[in-house]
Order: sequence, then structure tokens, then C-alpha cells
Amino acid sequence: MPAWATRRTRPKTEPTSHSGTAAISQHLTNHFKVFTNLYGKGVRTINRAQCGQCGQGAFFRRLSDCNKAFIRERVVSFNTTFWLLTKQVEAASPGLKIIVPDIFAVFDAALTNAASYGLTNALDISGNPTERTG
Repeated sequence: MPAWATRRTRPKTEPTSHSGTAAISQHLTNHFKVFTNLYGKGVRTINRAQCGQCGQGAFFRRLSDCNKAFIRERVVSFNTTFWLLTKQVEAASPGLKIIVPDIFAVFDAALTNAASYGLTNALDISGNPTERTG
């Protein structure tokens, strides 16, 4: 049976380069520990999604475009490093398979082609529900 390794976090303050780098490093270290601990306990298949488009969620709606771009850049960097980490752990752990669904790509496609996914913007610029038509 596959094991899911999950942890959802949300920053409490505006992002900064220094704090973000330290947090990302610690997060990757924690994932390494989780993967190796699970492997040591006999788990041979782990499912762990990449980081999604967290800068596009409702919590981040009022951030400036610059801050949203900064978050996106950090997410892409994290996902690349995370993927490399999973490959290194797999190489060092015979029989281990780490499955990494690409949540980032799914969210990116849904955000850039919302209508194709049946999505509409149900909030106006101030975050209030809009009237439904049709």
C-alpha cells in the first residue's frame, strides 16, 4: 500500500528572499527524513505531490503582482529541487518508488484555461460574490 507524505503550510507574513530560502531548505530536509524513515519502516511506494500554485489562492489574492511572481518563482525552484531530491532518495533506496503528481501543472493549466475546466471567477475585484447570470 502506498504511503502519502503530506504537509500543508501557508506563510504568516509577506515573503522575503532570506526567510523563504531557509524555510525551503528546512522543508526539503524534512521531506528527506520522511522518505528515509518510511523506507526504513518497509514502505516501498510513496505518493507526494509537488507544491501547487499557492500564490493564486484566495489568501494571496491581494498581494501585488511582484509578490505573486516572487512566490511563483520560489514554487518552481522548490519543485525542481524536490524532484531532484526524490530521484536521489530513490537511487539510494533499492525498490523505493516516489510518485510525484505534478499539481503545479494542473493548477497552471486550470488558471490559464479556466473555461476549459468549467471554472469562472465568482468574485468581483473586492472579493465579494458576483451575481450569477444564466
